Formats: sequence, structure tokens, C-alpha cells
Amino acid sequence: MLNPEHSYWHDTLKAIRRCGRKLIEFELLFTLVSAGIIVPSFGWLLRHLIAKTGNVTITNYDLIAFAMSPYGLLFMIITLFSSFTVFFTQRAGVTILAASGLYDIPIGPVRALIFATARLPVFIHLGSIYAACLLLLSVPFMGLGYLIFSVFLQGHDINYYLYFKPVEWYLALSSMAFLALLYLLISLYLWAKAAFSLTIIVSETTDALTALKRSWQLSAGNERAIMWHAAGWWLRIGALLYPLMLLISWGADSLLDRVSLTLSAELAMLALVSALIFMLSATWSLLGMFGEAFIILLLYRQLGEKPAGLERLGRETVKKTSELSIYTLSGVLVTTFLIMLGLGVYALSSEPQRDEILISAHRAGAARASENTLAALRLAIAEKADYAEIDVQTAADGTLMVLHDADLMRIAGDPRRVANLSASEIQQLDAGRWHSAAFAGESVPTLLQMLNEARNKIGLNIELKYNQADPTLAQAVVALLQQQKMTQQVVITSLEARAIEEVQRLDPSIQTGLIVTQSIGDPIKSNAQFIAINQSITNEKFIARAHKGGKQVHVWTVNNPRQMLRMLALGADVLITDYPHEAVEIREQWLSLSPVEQTALRLRYVL
Repeated sequence: MLNPEHSYWHDTLKAIRRCGRKLIEFELLFTLVSAGIIVPSFGWLLRHLIAKTGNVTITNYDLIAFAMSPYGLLFMIITLFSSFTVFFTQRAGVTILAASGLYDIPIGPVRALIFATARLPVFIHLGSIYAACLLLLSVPFMGLGYLIFSVFLQGHDINYYLYFKPVEWYLALSSMAFLALLYLLISLYLWAKAAFSLTIIVSETTDALTALKRSWQLSAGNERAIMWHAAGWWLRIGALLYPLMLLISWGADSLLDRVSLTLSAELAMLALVSALIFMLSATWSLLGMFGEAFIILLLYRQLGEKPAGLERLGRETVKKTSELSIYTLSGVLVTTFLIMLGLGVYALSSEPQRDEILISAHRAGAARASENTLAALRLAIAEKADYAEIDVQTAADGTLMVLHDADLMRIAGDPRRVANLSASEIQQLDAGRWHSAAFAGESVPTLLQMLNEARNKIGLNIELKYNQADPTLAQAVVALLQQQKMTQQVVITSLEARAIEEVQRLDPSIQTGLIVTQSIGDPIKSNAQFIAINQSITNEKFIARAHKGGKQVHVWTVNNPRQMLRMLALGADVLITDYPHEAVEIREQWLSLSPVEQTALRLRYVL
């Protein structure tokens, strides 16, 4: 039985002081190997499997279809099993170094990595068992999650629940939270049962299954102690370092907001802050892994076990191996970092100044007027937006209606679905009062009404909404635009890549954009003229690659002035926002900056 009074965390801190240098050397070495071999291999595999499907990218809803296809399942299985294999290989090296500190065994980082790599077949087996167990454990929880969703959240369009948050929403959230907590506790328990398996594999010549059985026996009755000491170590390190990272980031932001610095001084400060946050996050990961491995070794020793295999490895190491210097490894990584930083700075400073940045009112301007209505469109025109983004779907009688949700519950309190109602039935409902009394009586407009209101006043970004299968939607929209001679005053976007391809086939003169929420592969290689991407996954690298590929980047939904400025600094071509008036003002401020000031802001947001 384990001794609850033993000072595991105190002993771990002393071991870190003894083995810190070797630990850093190992992590630098493992990072170089991972960056040079593992990451490129996964990238090649993903591109190859996507190409087998006949696509260059897979986005949004198509991700589910890809995941269920043979190639998608193959990729997920390989990725999951390989990730666990890499994880255990790294952990094995750290465990060896932890054992060297506990038992005073002369093993260095190179020898630890060589030994861990030599046991790769065992780690592949162990990773496969872990992955299979987690998959099997996930199946009933995913089933229960879907059941909760079906019971509480399938009565209406999901946007109704997101906006109004009725009691069903909170019941669903609390049920999901309980499920997640239960899944976490079961996973932690299983991890505690298997906690000694890695130590046994690196300590003895044994296979993965035998190690797991032995760990199961050793941990019997000690599961709570293992979870408390090993998992508690991670929480302690996080509680110390994470607030420090937030403080540094907040302090740098506050200083840059209040003090005017030269470009070189700002660059130096940003590089320093970036390096500090990177080092702190790496320290969190490294100390967490080492501490967990060391505590498991302490528990292992307290149960009367001893790593005889590592002692033999230590004697062999003295005879055979010289170790790389930490300075050599650090030099390679620092040099690489400085080269990449220099190239990034050059690319940002050499980017041409853009004179045309467009503002698009999201859902015609959803903040100050009832969304997707003529009133919202008129307000967007008054606020000098360049475009109004609207959502179009088909009513039961074939009329093209401007409406986002699949049903009318959120905007009119009517649970009926758009596809089951005629245009006249839909337009009898009040689609404005839900926003405010000032818009009471506003009806859901048809696309024709919106085109007539926008003609020669504002561009329209027409999103094709496929809330249900609608094979005629793209054709109907294009036909109406051609009839009204407005193909050059609009762009058409959709989450569905096939819909964009159909629009291009019907009328190549209409500009099209692919909306991306999540993707695998390269959405920049799609046939659309521009990419509309969620601001939360937008970064300077993606925007630069899109521009290099001849595509504009539209970013949604950018409502915070600080985020508006950030997106402009990163190079976004169009801001899609609920607040077009504020976005127009931010754009004017951005365009009034000198090239040097714009470059300084770009560097700040990139770093």
C-alpha cells in the first residue's frame, strides 16, 4: 500500500534541479526529430488520402462524410494510433531521465532517445491498446450525447437555443457537462490503472500487454493516490505558470496601448514577449511530463519494484555513448527561430499597402436592426457598408426567402419550418419584434425585394443556405440574378463546395466564395475566388498563402473593434460584421496609418 504521508512533490522538485539540464537537452532533441520527420509525414499522408477522394480540400459538413469514408477512417485510425505511439516514445525518454535522477543512473538524453526509439514496436502496441480503449469508451458517451441533443435541442433550429437559451438549453448543457465529467473520471481511473505500464516497459524486457496486466495488479487499491499525486502535479504547475503567461501577455498589451515605440523597439519587445510565453508553455509541458514520470517512479519504488533494466542501460551508456551539448541543440533551434522570424518580418514589411478594404454587414446588419430584413439593409446602406451579407433559402412554393434558420422560432416565435410554408405564410409573421419594438411588423423579405432595395446602393453577399436538401437553390438564385441583371453587384457564398461549383458552371461571371468553419487539406486550392473564414481560426500565415494563391480572405463575424484592427493588420480583405459603422471607422483609421505604423501593428498581432 502507498504511503500517503510521503512528500512526492517535494522530491520531484529536487529531482528537477538534478536532472533539469538533461531534460531540456532531451526535449530539444526530440523536438528536432519530431519537426523534421513526424509532422511532415502526417502532412504527406493527409494530402495523399484527400487526393484519393478527388478533392484538394474537405470543409465543413463534408468533414463528416470524409470521416465515415474508408480513407477518412484510415487516416483517423493511423493518426490516433501514431499519436499515442509518439506520445509514449517521448514519455519513455522522460521516464528514463526521471529514473536516472531517482536511482543515480548515468543515462543522458541521447541514450534515452535511442533506447526509447529501439522499443518503438512495443510503444506501437501500447499506443494501439490505449487508442482502442479510448475509442470503445467514447462510443456509449457519444451515443448518450446524441440522445441528449435529440431530446432537448432538436425541436427547433439550433440558433434559437443559442440566442434565447431556454430551459432545454441549460438541461442539455448540464447533462453534457455531467457526461463529460463522468468520461473524464473514468478515463483518469483507467489511466491510473495503467500508470505503471510505461515504467515497466522501460525497466524490464516485456511486451505491452504484460506491462498493462502488471500495472493493473500494482495499482489495485492505489488508484486514488496515483491520480492525486500525479495528476495533482500537473494542476500545480499549471496554477503557477498559466497566470504568469496571462500576466505577461496582458502587461505587454497594456504597455503597447499606452506607450508609443519605434518599430525596432516594438519588434524587440514583441520578440521578447513571444519568447517568454513560448518558454513558459514549454516549461509547463516539460515539467508536467517529468514530474508525472518521477512521481510514478516513486510510487513504483514504494511498492517494492526496481528498474533493473535501466541500471544495465546506465552501465552500457558509460562505455558507449557521448552526449550532445545543450548549447549545440539550443543553437540549432535558436538559429532556426531567428531565420523564420527574419523571413516573417521581411514578408510583412514588404507586403504592399492595400487601398481597398471592404466592410460587409452580417445578415444585413444584425446588431442594430432585425437581421436579414429590409430595415437592416437600409441601415447598412446608411452606415456606408460596402456589402450586406444575407442568407437565402427556398420556401415550400419555390420562392427565394431571405432567412438564416431552418425554422421561424427564433425570429417570429413560430416553430414551423421554412420548407413547409409558402412565401405568403412566412411574410404574414412578425420578424422584427424579437429584436426590438422599433422593428415590429418587419416581415421576412424575398430575395427579389432585397435585390430591388440594394440596386446601385450596396453590394450583396448571398449565402446559399442548405438547411435541407435543395437541388434547385443555386440554379434559382443565379436565374433571378441574371433576370434582374445584378450578377455583377453580388457575390455568392456557401458552406457547400458543390453549390459553389454549380454557380460557377451556371454563370462564371459571378464571384464566389467558400465559407470555411473547419477544414482538412488546403481550402486555398478550391475553385472559389475567395475564402470566407471564421476569425477564430484566421492567422497571418493563412491570409498570406491565400493572397499568394490569388484569393481574397473575408473574415467573419468580427464585432470587437480590437479584433477588427487585428484582422486588418493580418491582411484581411473584407470584414463581415454586425457593426458596419464601427468597422468603417476602424478601416479609415487603419488606412490613415503610414506603412511603418501598419507594419508595426502587423508584427504586434502576429507575434
